[in-house]
Amino acid sequence: MKMVTKFIAANGTQMGASTQAFCKYVAAHSKLSAGFLNFVVRRVIAAGVKNGMLTKSGSGFKLKKAAKGTRRARKASKQGARRRKASKLP
Repeated sequence: MKMVTKFIAANGTQMGASTQAFCKYVAAHSKLSAGFLNFVVRRVIAAGVKNGMLTKSGSGFKLKKAAKGTRRARKASKQGARRRKASKLP
């Protein structure tokens, strides 16, 4: 998984990277055989999509952007409690 995420970050394309591009990169940087390599890359991509690390964009995959921060939702103000009672005129 580390090699796939490193490749996507180094690739730098807007559309993400295809499975074929992953296989070429991993083949160049590892000692896996061709048949086993395709199997491993497909499984890693499927696991990345399932756990939310990768997203599918068009025909490729790219890293999911990290959330900028969690913000708490504001509590809704109680409008009914703030209303003033109408003054009674004699």
